[in-house]
Amino acid sequence: MKYLLSIILIVSIPFVTNAQDKAEEISPQLIEANANDITSEYNKKLFLTGVQLPLFKKKVTEFLYKAEDIKNSLSGKEKLDALYLLQTEEAKYMQDILTQTQYRQYLKLRSNIQPLERS
Repeated sequence: MKYLLSIILIVSIPFVTNAQDKAEEISPQLIEANANDITSEYNKKLFLTGVQLPLFKKKVTEFLYKAEDIKNSLSGKEKLDALYLLQTEEAKYMQDILTQTQYRQYLKLRSNIQPLERS
């Protein structure tokens, strides 16, 4: 049993290392710029408060990093499925930041401002 676990660990290490290398290739400046643009677009319609704005931008930034990780490590249907689940998770967090009215508007705007990638 220990032998089998050792083999699995040895075989999986290159995949983990490769995923970490790809994640390091992401430009933090680009992610921040995209997060600013996305937040600005939403703010035009949602009229975020001074408290909501930094929280919203922080969540957008976090999920952009996660999306880049997915885009760099998966492909095809697996990638689209993971991005869809990530978008659903992001929406749940936004529900805690936004008012009910803002949240409904956010859901309507999301497909135009943050469309899922086609592959």
